Amino acid sequence: MIDVSTIKSQIYSTSINVYWASMGKLISYNVYRSDNGENGTYKKLNKFPLTATYYLDENLAKLTKYHYKVAAILNNGNESEWSTAYQTWTSYPVVSPFPRRITTGNYSSESCPNIADVDNDGKQEIFWLCEDRYETRTGYLMGFRPTGEELFDIDGNVTTVSGFAKTPIMIKGQAAFGDLAGNGEQNIVISSWDNSYMDKNAVYCYSPFDKDGDHKPDLLWKKKIPYSMHQSPVIANLDGSSDGTMEVIIKSHQTSDIFILDHNGNELRRLNPNANITSRKDYNYSALTVADLDNDGQIEIIASYDSLGIYIWRQDGTPLTINPFWRAGDINLGSAPVVCDLNGDGKKELVFSQHNVAVSHVYAISLEGDKTVDGWDGSQTIPYTTSYSLDHTLSVGDINNDGHLEVVILGRGVVKAWKHTGKEIFSTPIDGLLPQIDWAANVNTPILADVDGDAIPDIVFCSKKFIYALHNDGSNIVGFPIISDKEFLETPCVADIDNDGKNELIAGNEKGLYVWKTEGVSTAIEWSVMRGNPQNTGEYFPTVCKPMLINANETWDGESPCGNVVLQSGRLVVPGDKTMTLNNTSSVIVRSGATLEVDGGSILNARLVVQKGGTVVVKNNGLIKLRSGAGFEMENGAVLDLPCGAIDVP
Repeated sequence: MIDVSTIKSQIYSTSINVYWASMGKLISYNVYRSDNGENGTYKKLNKFPLTATYYLDENLAKLTKYHYKVAAILNNGNESEWSTAYQTWTSYPVVSPFPRRITTGNYSSESCPNIADVDNDGKQEIFWLCEDRYETRTGYLMGFRPTGEELFDIDGNVTTVSGFAKTPIMIKGQAAFGDLAGNGEQNIVISSWDNSYMDKNAVYCYSPFDKDGDHKPDLLWKKKIPYSMHQSPVIANLDGSSDGTMEVIIKSHQTSDIFILDHNGNELRRLNPNANITSRKDYNYSALTVADLDNDGQIEIIASYDSLGIYIWRQDGTPLTINPFWRAGDINLGSAPVVCDLNGDGKKELVFSQHNVAVSHVYAISLEGDKTVDGWDGSQTIPYTTSYSLDHTLSVGDINNDGHLEVVILGRGVVKAWKHTGKEIFSTPIDGLLPQIDWAANVNTPILADVDGDAIPDIVFCSKKFIYALHNDGSNIVGFPIISDKEFLETPCVADIDNDGKNELIAGNEKGLYVWKTEGVSTAIEWSVMRGNPQNTGEYFPTVCKPMLINANETWDGESPCGNVVLQSGRLVVPGDKTMTLNNTSSVIVRSGATLEVDGGSILNARLVVQKGGTVVVKNNGLIKLRSGAGFEMENGAVLDLPCGAIDVP
């Protein structure tokens, strides 16, 4: 009898390839399938005895469980006892017209998809990077709508995929998004990496719009950086400026310098540990993290330096306390810290891994006192590669809906998760995960989001040609692993990009960008993209703050928005019994053809931007109270109607 432990499968949306270990050259086989459970009725699938040790079962229903039994046909023609039942299932179909890929040249990708609503249409666009590493050494920033349509057709040929923008140098990592100018328009920022042509390396900032009429997205600025940048840009309003303008923070694996650029691409300052290390152990491939650690409204910059430890600077370049902020033993820090309130004490902690030969230790540290967090002392470990390796990142999120965060990380051949107390939840073996190879590009980060429709976040990650998904106890999920013809070299993404309440799974392999529609509930997303959010900050937020878009006549209901309020069309009325209170970096933006009417109500802590053709009406003792340092900015051609009300300027 065939041992069921030798039976394996490769699953597809409408077919399953079942295969097993050979019992000898002269042995043939029969395969049986049950459509109604392990103890259901089994039907023979093959007409003639199989001489191969596999069977491709086709024309099956998607996302459906099946059970198989295999029997050997002996030399005398008799059939052996059937194997015990082997359960497997079909997978998800790829959303058409994906996969999308550059149709000319020798382009490949080591990029994580990142998503943002860059054109304020209420749906999230997908951005992905690819490059020609061996011939032209050029790059493409790709931009797609949820339908698979390109945002721009830059080559003028609708039958080809031409990309969002082409760069004269290679690019990788993921794009970052942010309203850099504070005008309600998202910008897309990418950085290059080329170890051979250092003088070409640069940071690029694009608009999602074509305002100069050349049928291409506008390049807003390009800033040359004299180093190759393996990791991606980070965007944040570092100084908490009331006008909402944001900065771009850049890190290279070739220097310990950290570059801070303003919203126009001008260099503001550089940060450096000034350790004077000649062994190159004062920099690495890990990403930057930024967060407001002391709740003063300004953002700190956090970097892990290989042999130096973790450094934390305030936005003005001064240390948060003392640098290095944390160091333990002969450290090997190749991990970008994650910022979160892990233990639920209302204060932020840092969670990261430390690579020690063939093992990574996971630490959680406090920002106060002796920096210890109960239950976390580095005894949480996971196997890792002993060769040269890249950023060993982790993710955090509430994966069991208990109100506490869990920590999830990938290791060599295993996935592990711990409770916020440091107690292990599961350790699930995954064959081939983070292999022991030279120059191991082990940069995959687990994504925490629901993909099976139970409203509980799952663990989603890539390994070789597969995308896996596990329940919060480490068990397998129906429909996974998804298989591809090429390897997935980076982290996937899960988001409801088309706003239908169901999550899409988005991933790029070496050659193409794929999208699958899952059953996942869109409200059950804890860690959506590699660095946690579209700005690549590495900080955990329970929800991602998005602009509130007004596209029709509406009456304000009194809620407090977490981001900008953007009036794109129609009329927004703030009535007498309602108040809109903005946070310290948000704005109300009134676009051409839209009207903001403050009819007896109030807008507090405000910054207003009224574009040409926009209208603001304040009547019936309505009040707009501007915050300190913020303005009421009106373009030429904007209209202000103030029959009875006030605009309070501090």
